[in-house]
Amino acid sequence: MFFSRHAKNRMRKFKITQEEVEHAVRNSLFVKDEIKGRKNAWCSYYDRFIKVTYVEEENKTIIITATIKEQTPKD
Repeated sequence: MFFSRHAKNRMRKFKITQEEVEHAVRNSLFVKDEIKGRKNAWCSYYDRFIKVTYVEEENKTIIITATIKEQTPKD
């Protein structure tokens, strides 16, 4: 996996580890397709949720951003 500068900054801000992001992408509760081929992976982590936005290219996964949410999306 390749982590964008933005993703690394957000991970540092929200104290999310690289292992947690990789776990969220590989073992997500669900994945929502978004614009421009992006995907949002949601993973439960203790009492909160990690949302990872990423795009899959030929031989790699690019992590665009990662954040902490208190609950999953309504839809």
